[in-house]
Amino acid sequence: MKRVLRGLSLMGLMLTGSTYAAPFAFCPAVTDTSGKPTLLALGDASNPRLLETSSFVQTPTLTADDKLMLKQFSDQFKAEGINLVMIPIPSPALVYGGPAVNPKGFDSALAVQQYADTLAAEQAAGLNVIDVLPIAKKYEASGGVFFALRDHHWTGEGMQLAAKPLVDLVNALHVDLDRTYTTTLHSRQAAYNGAYDNVLIKLCGAQPYPVEQRTFFSADVTGESLLGNANTDTVIIGDSFGIPFFGFPAVVSDALKTPVVSAAVNGGGSISGFTQYFDNLKLEEKPKLVIWVGSNIVLNGPNIREYRATVEAALHPSAPLAQKNALTTDKPSVFVFDPSNQQAQQYFQLQVSGPKAERATAVFTYSDNTQETRAFYQREDAPQTTYNATFSYLLPPAKKLVSVSVSTVSGLTATVALHPFMR
Repeated sequence: MKRVLRGLSLMGLMLTGSTYAAPFAFCPAVTDTSGKPTLLALGDASNPRLLETSSFVQTPTLTADDKLMLKQFSDQFKAEGINLVMIPIPSPALVYGGPAVNPKGFDSALAVQQYADTLAAEQAAGLNVIDVLPIAKKYEASGGVFFALRDHHWTGEGMQLAAKPLVDLVNALHVDLDRTYTTTLHSRQAAYNGAYDNVLIKLCGAQPYPVEQRTFFSADVTGESLLGNANTDTVIIGDSFGIPFFGFPAVVSDALKTPVVSAAVNGGGSISGFTQYFDNLKLEEKPKLVIWVGSNIVLNGPNIREYRATVEAALHPSAPLAQKNALTTDKPSVFVFDPSNQQAQQYFQLQVSGPKAERATAVFTYSDNTQETRAFYQREDAPQTTYNATFSYLLPPAKKLVSVSVSTVSGLTATVALHPFMR
């Protein structure tokens, strides 16, 4: 276990010497995460490693219903002929956590067990899952740096390590990809303090020095699709771990010798990355391989119902069973439906357009007087005058919808509809 710097006041320890051009005060080590987000300082003065306390989060235990839906989710992709490979990125706390550094309320042994149980449940459901945790631990134990020292993302070396089992799995699955392209992988070293930079300055009163040097990748891909059009067979979805900025799509493209499209959403979370890709998918660009990489791929029942409905809407568009429109205001918009002509299996769809249409919350009321609430989110980075977002949600089997109350940004045009779910 690496030595922990404890009990340091905000400006109580000034480090001097050749390692630092200016004094640097560590954030204090914390034992209680109930306050504002802060950081842990691990390692020693010459090689500090900083972790957000938000990375110390327990993984929810999957229920029997969750596991059943996992199987249905897996079967849906197989029926569509899409090979789904998941790379859930474990929290750095699972690599570096332990009794000496655990904040209050975090049990590192339990967290590791929950992570293992979740992966086992996903694999039992037939999902293709790559376990990154032992790879990261082994590399760090050998003196390597899998997770950046001052950022929660992986390093370029970590990307390359994760790409190897990915390629092995794709080969074992015999995915019919056009792998006749010529690829050239480029690497560069660059200074990068990452997402913690501003947080460090604000909370700690100083910035780490020297700036961490990171490996970034890009790739040249030459060749032509067998059909003469853009090759969109392989796509990476998810959060910032899959965006081109760090270079994982380039590493994968070079390893597979085929173009890789990145549809990952920076800072959007895994749900946002998944739904945004499928909501914008053109049928003629249906992929053969979807690589889902992210730090928070939560596959519990409600999330899976959003995923399944999103895939259904993208690949099997249907006429609505019922549809209603409204202009949103500061108050929730209530849409009333007739349960008498509804099907046993159906999904709800909300389309919103207008200023920054990224978030919405729907409260569903069913004919058996039960309710459920679902918060929807789709990150949109590109500046536009009008935003469009579509949210789909598979309703519980055999439940009939009486009404739905939608809360979102005022001034949006909202369309709600019920569609048949056939698969």
